Amino acid sequence: MFSDRINLTDLEPALSRERHRVALARAQSAWRRRCPLGRNGDAVLAAHHVREATAALDELLGAVDIEEVLEMVFSSFCVGK
Repeated sequence: MFSDRINLTDLEPALSRERHRVALARAQSAWRRRCPLGRNGDAVLAAHHVREATAALDELLGAVDIEEVLEMVFSSFCVGK
């Protein structure tokens, strides 16, 4: 009955672009460096690493940081009198 369908669990995800692989590796590295939030865990340090991982995943997904775009646009302007 379902023989003509592909079992998606058999497919391995593939990252075809180098920038995707790099972004995913950065996210994975940042996630692994986070410290546990137990008794001795530092919440600020953990938040920093989670933020790094989130930024890398945003890059992977193509999310745009408006501040970064504005910086790029306005850095090329020469304002003079």
